[in-house]
This record gives sequence, structure tokens and C-alpha cells, in this order.
Amino acid sequence: MSSAYNETWVYNIAVIKEAKKWSKHGFIEKEQLTTIQQAYKVAFYHPNFTIRILLFIATLLASSGVTGFFALIIADAGKGSISL
Repeated sequence: MSSAYNETWVYNIAVIKEAKKWSKHGFIEKEQLTTIQQAYKVAFYHPNFTIRILLFIATLLASSGVTGFFALIIADAGKGSISL
């Protein structure tokens, strides 16, 4: 099956997430988690939580601006085409 992402990276990120869960619950030590993270490298871009929130807000502003612009065009076009 073809994927848009590198399948090795997807597998590696799943391993790292599972290892973080195990570390949180005390099944593995911090040194083991560090070793796992070094062994299973992931080259995906992962912004931190603050950047994710800011990107979400910027996307909302951009989409509302585009939607408003098209709404103004459509609202203005209706007044000129229908006359009584």
C-alpha cells in the first residue's frame, strides 16, 4: 500500500509514543526512553503546543477572511442581478 509518509518514520513515531507512555507509568527508566528516542529517529516536523495554537488561530483568521470576502462578493452580486 502506498502512503504519503515514510512508513519507517510512522513506525518510529508509534514506538516513541508507546515508550513515552511506558516511561510515564514507570515501566521503563528515563535512560531507556532516551536510548529509544535516539534509536528511532523521526524527521517529521513537530511544533510545540504554543506554535500549534498560534497556527490554529492564524488558520481561523485566514479562513474567516476568505469566507467573508466571498460572502461580500456573493451578497453584492445578488442585489444588482435581481431588480423589480
